[in-house]
Amino acid sequence: MHFRRLDLNLLVVFRSLMLHRNLTRVADELGLTQPAISQALKKLREHYNDELFVRIANRMEPTRSALEIFDPINKALDEIFSTFSTAVDPKSIKYDLRLGFVEYASVFFLPILEQKFLKIAPGIKIVAEEMNSQTAVELFQTDRLDLVIGDLLEGWTGANRFALFREPYVVITGSRHPACDLTLSKHEFSRLEHIQLPIYRRVKGYLSQIGVELNYAAQTSNVMSVPSMISSSHLVAVVPKTFADVFKQLHDIREIRIAFDLPEVIVDMAFSGAKTSDPEFGWISQCISEIGAEIRDKLAAKAATSWKVH
Repeated sequence: MHFRRLDLNLLVVFRSLMLHRNLTRVADELGLTQPAISQALKKLREHYNDELFVRIANRMEPTRSALEIFDPINKALDEIFSTFSTAVDPKSIKYDLRLGFVEYASVFFLPILEQKFLKIAPGIKIVAEEMNSQTAVELFQTDRLDLVIGDLLEGWTGANRFALFREPYVVITGSRHPACDLTLSKHEFSRLEHIQLPIYRRVKGYLSQIGVELNYAAQTSNVMSVPSMISSSHLVAVVPKTFADVFKQLHDIREIRIAFDLPEVIVDMAFSGAKTSDPEFGWISQCISEIGAEIRDKLAAKAATSWKVH
């Protein structure tokens, strides 16, 4: 491989493809045309001498080589991004940060971010609000949000967008549910009594593509209420793996095995391109990127431990 000939912008395309698995969504995120994304993918394939992504149904699925190079590329781009904020004294920053959290991302970021700012940048005031992706796009486009964190779907044309971390969805239920000792097919899974959650948007779209329609028997807007709903009933829920691990420690809950894959939770950070010239904002966004890297490393370590055990 000849690294001097590699355009670093191609790595930005690669990271976006790993996150979205869809050329149209990547083009929308990066503000490029779909032919431009296809051309970038062609150059990446030539550079790495590998297909990197193969089309399966409506998704671009990564090859083994793509999976192997994703983490170092992701970290390298984070390091490059960090160079824009090295000259700022955090104690001198005075900033009212209008921060939008999509779905459950605040659970991960808000406590850590508040503690970090209080300790080393006390002049930063966080004005945070939880919302769905559509509301976040509307507020972002009218300049009422400085930065958005969460599982962001379509509509972010022109935004600078960086991957923070990703984790799998899993299926959970009470430990006495008869499905706990089975591996369920698509048909069996669809017949279970599901709890509908706001974070099902990505899950629901993916399942529809593979011919699975869920049977919703209950609904809640708060993922933290799921354990009490499923522990003494036949209800099941699809939740991020991190939530499942916490719930299992506190409640009599188990994961259900299924014979097919679920999509991943994808947590990104997005902000306006105009913000890149603001060194104070650069320092803030780098802090968030570092927190995302810490979460990503913890999730990777947990996944590796789980793989060794099983």
